[in-house]
Amino acid sequence: MALWDYTDYTGCNPNVEFEQLQSSIDGYREIVVVAWSFGVRIASDFLNHAKPLPVTRAIAVNGTEQHIHDTLGIPCAIAHGTLRNLSETSVRKFRRRMFASASDFSLFQQDSPQRSFDSLRNELATFIALPTVTSPAQWERAVIGGADAIFPPGNQKDAWGGTPVDVIANMPHYPDFQQILSKYIIDKELVARRFTQSSETYSANATPQQKVAAHLWELTSALIPQHERPLEIIEIGAGCGTLTSLYIESLKNNHIRLWDIAQTTPDNNIAQNAISECCDAEVAIRSVATSSVDAILSSSTLQWFNSPAAFIGEISRVLKPGGIAALAFYTVGTYAEIEQATGTGLKYPSLEHLCSIAGSHGLNLLHKEENATTLNFPSMPRLLQHIRDTGVNAITSESSPVSALRIMRRYRLLDNGTAPLTYCPAYLILTKPL
Repeated sequence: MALWDYTDYTGCNPNVEFEQLQSSIDGYREIVVVAWSFGVRIASDFLNHAKPLPVTRAIAVNGTEQHIHDTLGIPCAIAHGTLRNLSETSVRKFRRRMFASASDFSLFQQDSPQRSFDSLRNELATFIALPTVTSPAQWERAVIGGADAIFPPGNQKDAWGGTPVDVIANMPHYPDFQQILSKYIIDKELVARRFTQSSETYSANATPQQKVAAHLWELTSALIPQHERPLEIIEIGAGCGTLTSLYIESLKNNHIRLWDIAQTTPDNNIAQNAISECCDAEVAIRSVATSSVDAILSSSTLQWFNSPAAFIGEISRVLKPGGIAALAFYTVGTYAEIEQATGTGLKYPSLEHLCSIAGSHGLNLLHKEENATTLNFPSMPRLLQHIRDTGVNAITSESSPVSALRIMRRYRLLDNGTAPLTYCPAYLILTKPL
């Protein structure tokens, strides 16, 4: 859904002003909010005042909640001067400044919004009259164009405080929105499809993931709560049973639920001792009762979530006092070689950021750790085959021979001709205070 033209927006009673919007999105299992320019100001009200909605990620692009502000937005004198001197000619000049090149501007002009001059002027007047946000919303990330000639990049950086920020050096005010969506939003259907396709080859090729699962269980096994009653355990991203197989025998007398977004078939030992559910964990966890789970286990999964930070908040809610969450995931630096060759890659979660989020939700940190390991493949075709066989090619829907050749041409091989691939696993073990 795309929203624009906020001429009649007052911000006086956002609950009423968003009523029609909320009714039109009721029933969606997951909502991602991407706001651009002055739209960031409106989206902030929406995120703060809308009734509870399944928002997993909110991304601000080239805008701030303090939309007109001398140090945190567009400087006041510039905003007022723009309105005072607005004309058909100045609108065209303003729009030209949104783009990095004349050719991009020309493409925009071919399909520009059909807005009258009076409509644009009235909307700008509305934004100038609108106060800045006094209660910041929960934004997952702010994306700033280093070449933004409308919202000063320095002001944007200062405005976002503790929100994770990405600065894209050459990005103008008007970004390539498809690149933004592809870079920052997980295509859940693609993830499910790729991991389902690789279910028969995963176990034989996922050596890094097997080592991560083994180390996570080594860190966790002695921390599982001990009770006379059966424990309530959920494993997130159980997949082919890489982690499950390590604990299923010792914990088989408990209530174990195995969640995975892909359609996989657990082996007989796992199947008879646990319940497998094909679901999106970011959505499914909202249906879990508060303080009802003793342990949450997850290996090599959180990086595929739209909002690992929001998921940590849900973990805090569903854990029983004394319960633990043992999480292994991949962090910044993973597949750096692929991103360097293609310009695309997952936005891997930061261990320190998730530790901070956990603390803000009242969870205690028992252990944190991160490291890196590099696999060296004898050739690029073998490296690409490894990626396909383990399902982690869900970063992009491109899988043609042309895209493979493009990667091979750009990939930096070592002096001995081998192809390196880096994994950076992180481990986070949390407990909910008694």
